[in-house]
Order: sequence, then C-alpha cells, then structure tokens
Amino acid sequence: MSQTAYQPLHLKYRPQTLSQLVGQEHIKKTLINAINTGKIASAYLFSGARGTGKTSTGRILAKSLNCDTGITSDPCGVCESCKGITSGYSLDVIEIDAASNNGVDNVRDLISKLQFAPVGRYKVVILDEVHMMTTAAFNALLKTLEEPPKNVVFILATTDPQKVLPTIISRCQTYDFRRIGVPAMFQHLKEIAAKETIEIDDDAIFAICSAVAGGMRDAQAKLDQLSLYPVRITKALIYENLGRVSESMLKELALKIIGDNPSEIVGAVGEILNAGKEPIIVIQDLANFYMNLLLYKTSGILDPAYSEDDFDVEIYEDQIKENISKLKGSEWTIKTTNQSKLWLEVTLVGLSGNSSQPATQQKVVTSVLPLEQRIKIANRHKDLSDEIGWETIYIGRGTPFGNEYEVGVYGTADECVKAFKSSSWIKFKDEASDFRVAINDLLARLRAGSKIRLMCSCSNVCHGEVVRSLLIWAHKNV
Repeated sequence: MSQTAYQPLHLKYRPQTLSQLVGQEHIKKTLINAINTGKIASAYLFSGARGTGKTSTGRILAKSLNCDTGITSDPCGVCESCKGITSGYSLDVIEIDAASNNGVDNVRDLISKLQFAPVGRYKVVILDEVHMMTTAAFNALLKTLEEPPKNVVFILATTDPQKVLPTIISRCQTYDFRRIGVPAMFQHLKEIAAKETIEIDDDAIFAICSAVAGGMRDAQAKLDQLSLYPVRITKALIYENLGRVSESMLKELALKIIGDNPSEIVGAVGEILNAGKEPIIVIQDLANFYMNLLLYKTSGILDPAYSEDDFDVEIYEDQIKENISKLKGSEWTIKTTNQSKLWLEVTLVGLSGNSSQPATQQKVVTSVLPLEQRIKIANRHKDLSDEIGWETIYIGRGTPFGNEYEVGVYGTADECVKAFKSSSWIKFKDEASDFRVAINDLLARLRAGSKIRLMCSCSNVCHGEVVRSLLIWAHKNV
C-alpha cells in the first residue's frame, strides 16, 4: 500500500508569500512596495538569527519576480514557475550554500552561469551563509555584484553580517530579520496545532516559544517532535522534553538559598539533577527566575510563564542583582569543567551568603518605626559596620567619600528650626544651598517608611544632631 511521504512541519508550513511571513512586518511592507512599484534592487543582504525567514523570503522574492501571472507581491504558487522554485528545480533560481562553496573558483563558475539569459523574467541567485566566503571570493564577486548582467538579482543571506566585507554590504540593500516575538509565534503555532489536530495546552505552546529564542523553524520542529507523544502535550511535558527546570523547583531552590542552609541547598540541587536536568540549565533557568523576580518586584512586570505565587519570596533587590551576577560568572566554569555538579553546588551555596540585608538596600517596611528610631547619626571617623541596613542621605554640598556624604550644617537645632520656619537659607560647610528642598526630600523618604543615616565629618555628632532635630520637628509640623 502506497504511503504519502512525511513532511516535517517546518517545511509544510514554510511561508509561500510575503503575507505569510511571521514577525517581520517591516520587511514585508518594504518588499511589497518595491515589487508593486517595480523598484527591484540588483542585490539584497538578508541578515538575522537562524529560523527567522531569510532564505524563505529570498525564494518568495524569486517567485514574485517570475510568477506566470506577472510580477506580483502575491505569487500564485500553482504555475510552473512558482512550483519549480518551491520544489527547487527552477533554472532561474541558483541557490548556493556559501559555507561549502566559498572559494574563488566557485564564484567564477557562478559568474559564467549568469551570462545566459533567464528562462523567465529574472535569474535569482541566493547565497546562503554568505559570511563563510573567503576574502578572495568576496573580491571576485564585487564587480558582478555592483553591475550584474541584465535581469539578475542577488540575495545574500547570513547569520553573521559582521563577517561580510563592507564593500559587499555597500552594494546591497540590507534587511535585518528580527527574532520573532513570542505573541506572533504563539499564534502561528496555535494555528498549526489546530490544523494538524495536535492536542496541546496554551501554556505549553508558550513554553515552546520562550525556549527557542525567536527562531520559528526551531519552534515548529519542536512542536513536530512533541506531537509524537500519545498524550496531550502539557507544560510539564515540554519542560521534561527540553530539560528545563520548572517554576516550582526554581522557587523552592530560591527559598533554600535565602534560608542560608548549605545542606538543604545541596539536597535541592541533588533532587533537580536526579530529575535529569543539566547543571548549566539549572544555572541559566535560575538566573532567568531571578531576572523575572527582579522585574516583578521593581516594576510589577509579571512574565506570562510565572504566577504571582512563584514570586512570593522575601529577598532584597541588591541581593537579586548580586546573585544574577554570580550565576553569570559561574556559567563558563560549569560549561567547561568535568565536575559540573560540584561547581553548581559551590555556586549556589555561595549565593546563600547574601541572605543578610545589603548596606545599600532598604527593605520594604510593613510597620513604620517611630521617627526617632528611623534617623541615626553616624560619624565619618567611626566604624560604620554596625550601620548595615540604613539608607545614607546627604544634605547640601558636603565632601563625598565612597557613596556617602558629610552633613556640614552650622548652627544649633533651634537656629535651624527657626530658619526653616521662615523659609530662609542655612549656611552649609562649603556654600549656601536651598535647605528646604533637601529637607522635603528627606521627609518624603521618612513618610514612606525609609530609614535615614546622617553622616558627620567632625569628631562628634553635633551636625548630625542638628539635622536630626530639625527632621523630627519638620515631620510633626510640616
């Protein structure tokens, strides 16, 4: 019994017209207008990440120029010319893999073929991975690229435009193919799943889109592979197939790190690795978790892959940033070592040392302390290690040291209060400054529950006490 040949999804659903191109609206509009107005360039350079539609767009452009219905931005796809280009047997389309045909002799052979007139309207040359050509081959192509034979169009496709000679780029119209956004890719995969009767959850489709870094071909290939499962495709199945760490596992691991218990951290790492996850994937997924946690805590932005419960974690912003930096620093070590489990455990146990509140970070206050307890005086010449957790504020123009500043106010507390009430200026150590503006800034922080540390430059705390007394009065009277 004859059986229809299997066709992978990334080939079956390859775009055949510019209108079917996903996620490249800027390129669609430009090329459609160029075709409709007859302004066809002699050479195009398509650059972008893999799976974003560069070669497909080149073939679509070839069909648009040679369709039997005439030059059109919407080729019919059923005439002999269109079918020949789609199937790869058209005499008017020369598609070359420049990675393996990258020498001067290959360019000479190509130039000799271009001397013959096209069967249709245009002869289209598609050079894929053109950055792999040698410098000599590029130079041999220069003259032909600048002044090609009549009705010849070059389409150069590359994933690494930095390696293409500037003299080549200057002779081409350049189009940058962007990584396809998750919303556009999600909708496209959902349509494919419906047509192919693939049972898959929406959050599973979203997980695929998030994992492929903007490459449609990778997403379609992954959906094709997962469709072979005899059960409904769920998010958990996607994570198992991709080897990713689930959000619940990441939250549990983050809580263990905050708990600062090395044995619990090592135990959690063992459970994750025993589930078949690679150490480098654990590092990357945990960094991604921290990044999304930081965005949620600072801006309220919630990644669709997570829920608010996933980010129910008590952690400081500076701690998150430091953890991300440490995870990034360990990535290369874990990739190259033959003791990846050991170095993963060492890295994560090292993160747990950040559980104390950083000196520059103020924690969100749920119950505001009395004002007098939220204003501390610290002397510049004393050990400030016991001041961890207090926000450092400077008033006026003092002398900076590190990230902290002196307070250099002259006068007693009574004099400062009197001057403040009359809106006059108070003389600072270096020069006059608008004291009311500085005080209002401090009051706003205090009313929000902040803790304030005032720095002094002299051997006692008289200047700081002046400002402290003034703040207490202003907070009650302004």
